[in-house]
Amino acid sequence: MRVFVQNPERFRDKFSAERELIRRFELAGKNLGIEIGGGFSAEEARTFKPELILATHPYVAKTEETLTLGCLWNPIRFMEAVAEFKPNTRSYDGFLYASERLKEWTRDLVMGTTKHYLESVLYPSSPRTPYSVPKRFELPVYVGTNWDGERHSALLMELARRRYLRVYGPSSRWQRVRELGGYYGEIEFGSDVLMNTYREAAIGLCLHHSSHLEDAVPNMRVFEIIASCALPICDQHDFIKNAFGDSVLYVDTGLSPENVAQQIIDHVDWIRAHPRPAAEMIEQAHRTFCEQFCLEALLTQLLEHVQRQSARL
Repeated sequence: MRVFVQNPERFRDKFSAERELIRRFELAGKNLGIEIGGGFSAEEARTFKPELILATHPYVAKTEETLTLGCLWNPIRFMEAVAEFKPNTRSYDGFLYASERLKEWTRDLVMGTTKHYLESVLYPSSPRTPYSVPKRFELPVYVGTNWDGERHSALLMELARRRYLRVYGPSSRWQRVRELGGYYGEIEFGSDVLMNTYREAAIGLCLHHSSHLEDAVPNMRVFEIIASCALPICDQHDFIKNAFGDSVLYVDTGLSPENVAQQIIDHVDWIRAHPRPAAEMIEQAHRTFCEQFCLEALLTQLLEHVQRQSARL
């Protein structure tokens, strides 16, 4: 099967999670023997001649006769704030949900229509990787574009002040952290450099926007941290807790930035003092990732589901 991963045209020249995902889907496709391509326009999709189009963002509307499925992994608050999100979502032939809350919202959105929508599950994950034992545990790595500007800014600055953080991302977005010595440079998200950065540090920090927590929608960072064979320190996210349990470390981001920073520092100190059990946690999380949540496993499940449901249409 030929699959085309379509991003919004407006993301063509910007740092974004969607740009990062194209390469990951392509790599997973090669591992599965599936031809997966990606781009930003309907014309690119037509040139690729796919049998299935995955729209990574509701800025993308269905424009082709090809079966088009919307990847619904953005929080509801974001989608309701943009006028074209609802009509674009209704244009799809089906939906790939990243949480039950998104499924409920979408079903309410299309209620009363006569169209039969295909449904399945998909997360913004990473390709399968071999497990490697961490050589050492360094400062936790936080990677992001900081697109909303204020997410956890006080917490990250507190960690930077206390020299317990390494931040990577577009330099223009991290001025305040850079002034505190916590910024370590730009990084090409869609490359092995990102994974190697996590792997060498062996600790990754995964923090979600409040809307992601509310809708139980995971971002891509938890998947890439675990795929890199690093130990994630995460907020109290329902998906992560249900999927990875006690193989991940957690902090309560509902507390003050100073208290959350201290929780993270305590976790880092524990990891460094107990490298063996920390490595065992990484191995367990990585095993769960490879069995259930790597892109190869998710795509295999999705394509089997598409074939079954398409036969009923």
